[in-house]
Amino acid sequence: MPRFYVSFEDDSSVWSVAEMDCPDDDAACDCAVQLLSELFARMHDDAPDWSRCRIRVAGTPGADILVSSAAQAALVERDQFHPAAGIRTDH
Repeated sequence: MPRFYVSFEDDSSVWSVAEMDCPDDDAACDCAVQLLSELFARMHDDAPDWSRCRIRVAGTPGADILVSSAAQAALVERDQFHPAAGIRTDH
């Protein structure tokens, strides 16, 4: 299974980097956006402002397949219905 690299960053810092194995580019992007959505949902009031960061998914280091603002990615995830779970993520 291919390995993908995910980072959450802004212009001056990289806050989080992860590696994950996913079947394809679409699954890797979906998984990264879901992870980011979970981070947004669990943030405390005094947490850093993640809305100014970017999410980046690469198939190999430097080969980006997704670069999006974190806020936009979280909104996309929030608005998706997950039929397997039978729930929406916009709780």
